[in-house]
Amino acid sequence: MRHPLTMLCLVAVVAGAIVTEPIYADSEGACLQVSARYNRIPVDLLRAVHRQEAGRVGGWHVNADGSVDYGVMQINSRWLPVLAPQGYIAPVLTYDACANIMAGAWILAQALEWGGAWNHSGIDGRVYWRAVGDYHSHTPRLNRAYAEQV
Repeated sequence: MRHPLTMLCLVAVVAGAIVTEPIYADSEGACLQVSARYNRIPVDLLRAVHRQEAGRVGGWHVNADGSVDYGVMQINSRWLPVLAPQGYIAPVLTYDACANIMAGAWILAQALEWGGAWNHSGIDGRVYWRAVGDYHSHTPRLNRAYAEQV
């Protein structure tokens, strides 16, 4: 049985059409599209971050600082206190690719919003790429390198 978060929504907007039944995303591509649309971020950006993270279902990595990165989007354990109340706990992030992608899309959307990358007059490129780098690290050198790789 799939985790309830894999049913991304009962009514979702997909490719401009309203879908009135649950979406069970068996492919990561479908999850990327729905997650990007739901979080109002460019799907190509989410795909690029997904590709850069290069995680896998069931995969996890212990970092030098003792934190752990989970699943396909390599969601860091530091996010668990924020994500867990919504059901995004470590096993879900590790074994449910779609839930992991949705969490990663939300984190990326938060970085873009908090960094002020989105504004009414357009996108500030420097702020945008700094926000993308924030998905990985707030350390300037690591942030910059990550953004360049994405």
